[in-house]
Amino acid sequence: MSGKEGILADPISRRQFMAYTGKAGMAAMLATPIVTAACGGETASGVLRFGHLNIFDTPNPVVTVSSPDMHWLVYDRLMEFDANMSPALSLATNRVLSNGGRTVTYTIREGVEFHDGEALTSADVKFSFELYRDTKKGLFGGFFEPLETVEAPDDATVVLHFSGPPALDPSVGAPILPRHIWQDMSSEEIDQFGNDEMIGSGPFKLNNYAPSERLELDRNSDWWGWSSNDGPKQGTIEALIKVQLANEETVANSLRNNEIDVTGELASDIWDGLVGESDIEAVEYPGFLLDHFGINVYEDPNNPGQPHPDSGGNPLLLDQRIREAMSWAIDRQRLVDIVLGGRGQKGTVVLPPGMGASFLEIPEAQQANGNPDRARQILDEAGYAVGDDGIRVSPDGQRLSFRLFASSVIDRLPQYAELIKPMLEDIGMEIQGVFAEDDPTLIQRVFVDADWDMYTWVWQTPPDPTFMLSVQSCDQFGNLSDTYYCDAEYEDLFKAQQVQGDPAERERMVHQAQQIFYDAFAYCVMAYPNRLQAHRTDNLTGWIFINNGVTVNWSTEQYLVLSEA
Repeated sequence: MSGKEGILADPISRRQFMAYTGKAGMAAMLATPIVTAACGGETASGVLRFGHLNIFDTPNPVVTVSSPDMHWLVYDRLMEFDANMSPALSLATNRVLSNGGRTVTYTIREGVEFHDGEALTSADVKFSFELYRDTKKGLFGGFFEPLETVEAPDDATVVLHFSGPPALDPSVGAPILPRHIWQDMSSEEIDQFGNDEMIGSGPFKLNNYAPSERLELDRNSDWWGWSSNDGPKQGTIEALIKVQLANEETVANSLRNNEIDVTGELASDIWDGLVGESDIEAVEYPGFLLDHFGINVYEDPNNPGQPHPDSGGNPLLLDQRIREAMSWAIDRQRLVDIVLGGRGQKGTVVLPPGMGASFLEIPEAQQANGNPDRARQILDEAGYAVGDDGIRVSPDGQRLSFRLFASSVIDRLPQYAELIKPMLEDIGMEIQGVFAEDDPTLIQRVFVDADWDMYTWVWQTPPDPTFMLSVQSCDQFGNLSDTYYCDAEYEDLFKAQQVQGDPAERERMVHQAQQIFYDAFAYCVMAYPNRLQAHRTDNLTGWIFINNGVTVNWSTEQYLVLSEA
């Protein structure tokens, strides 16, 4: 593994953000009025009640690493993912390519206002896009790397100049921020910004947010997109209430009791129990999900092979042979059968099969999977001998003893970890844990403290390769990188595919990058789950079938077409 020189020369923005919002900054957010998490009694017509295991990580759309649907309901974008997961015009009314696709000119809607009454103009778009490009923050920050300059020649025109034709237009995921609120903040101040008012220009505006409790969004009746304003969206819901519930069984029971209208993702056994129930439709959706076993590979870029001074991980994990042995020991089909009830596919590479041609299909015979004998052979050949207590030790006497954490945001993630633990113990490793932690705690541990060895977690990827490939990019230290992986060859491929206009050549680059990361074993992708969700049919109408699910998705269309039944 090779790192970039100077990558840690400046304080890491994500660490700053989590240090403030996870500690001091959280106090400011907790100052908002706390309301009960239960939805019982809230049966007002035209209200969408959504039960989930988490709200989001922060109201700040610039530094969030959560699924962005709640942010995108508050903030407009020039383009959006439609119900077919294809980029479509949104705030922009026209998009023109020139200069071989390197220049993109948008015409934006006039007369649009932010929720505080200030006008939205091209200057806000220019400011937002330059912020994402310069800071590399946000879920779509990596998409802005090829952006060279932005022009705003008049209030309704924005011109983007790229170093090459962008494979995916980054405007599809970039919230338009009100410049008058954000423009005077430094990068550090943006990291710390609680954004407790969430002033956007989108179809809904913030009413109330209580962290780990509840989010209330009210309809923005002045939004350009509603049909009452001659817009394209026919939905009539007046409010969206998202409540955080204790576990998936509680979510399912809340749906049965008519306390919520729609669930987030459910485990297969809980979802099975909802099939056929009165006034409930349980639906299985193709997913853009990957459940992964991540390993701390935080290396000192100035001293290859040695742990970074900020890492709290076991330095033995920097040995690729140990990580490869772990991959061989993990029986992914067993994980799919037991944890997912067979509703999914065993994992390999960092892009899910839903990506179509971009997905690299590794032949079965070449997969490092489900062969503990091979795992033992690798460790034996590397000199990790079995000690008297059955635990392997390194040639210099260090025990192969590792801590295993699991996100508790979805019930299946600790279940994976409990199954993986004996698989690794079987090849001579001591596994401490499983330590199940909620996402704010695990985010703090992984992104801020770097004090962990291994975890089980989940990514949801938009329908384009760049996002998941960006997670492994050296430039994403302090933002999206959750293993601190950095490799020069991978980095070159990642950057090149972003501006590769030939689809076949881009596909080749994307495949090669996936293979490089697969062979590094910083992830062991456990599974690609199908999305199992359920909704009531008696309160609201207009539910659509959409790949990756009807909530917590890369399209907000489902929220904009619902009406009172």
